Amino acid sequence: MKQTIKLLAVAMAIAVVRGTFAAGDSFLYWMVDPAVIYQQGGNTADFAYARVNVGGTLNEATGEVTGDNWLTLYNNGGDTGNTAADKATITSGGTSWGIVPSDYSSQTFIFELYNDSFSPVGWSSIAGSALADYIQSNSNPGSGASPYTVSQVVPEPTSGLLSLFGLAALALRRRKRA
Repeated sequence: MKQTIKLLAVAMAIAVVRGTFAAGDSFLYWMVDPAVIYQQGGNTADFAYARVNVGGTLNEATGEVTGDNWLTLYNNGGDTGNTAADKATITSGGTSWGIVPSDYSSQTFIFELYNDSFSPVGWSSIAGSALADYIQSNSNPGSGASPYTVSQVVPEPTSGLLSLFGLAALALRRRKRA
C-alpha cells in the first residue's frame, strides 16, 4: 500500500513539473475557415479533421508528408494527446496546437485536411517565418490574439484521378452498349 502511495506521489510530481515546463513553451494558434476552398477550381473542401506538421517534407504531387512531428492539440492549458482535431473544433475559433520548436522560423508548417476515413483531401504549406504573429507563449491565448486561418488548400489528387477513371470506365461501358 505504501509503495502505491509513493508511486502516485511521484507520478503527480512529474505531472506538475511537466505542466510547469509546458506553460513556458510556444504554441501555434490557428484554425480552419469553415468554407475552406480548393486553390484549383474554387470548390469548397469537404473535410472532417485537420492536423499540422512542423519540419516535415510535403510531396506536392501526392500530398504525402514525411518526417518530423505532428503538433498535438492543447485545450484549456492541457495536452489532449491528439494530433487531429474534428471540423467542429477547428472551425469554431482559434485553437492552440502543440509545442513548436524554438527555431520555427526556418521550419515548414504543413496543414492537412482529412475526410471521415482519415484520407487526406487537401493540404497547405507555409514557412514558419510567415507564422511568427501566430506563435503564442501559452496554450490559451487571450481574446486579443487572432489565429492563423487556413482558407485555401490544394486538392488531394487521388480523388480527382479516381473520378477521372470512373468517368472513363462509364464512358467505355456506354460505348459498348451503343
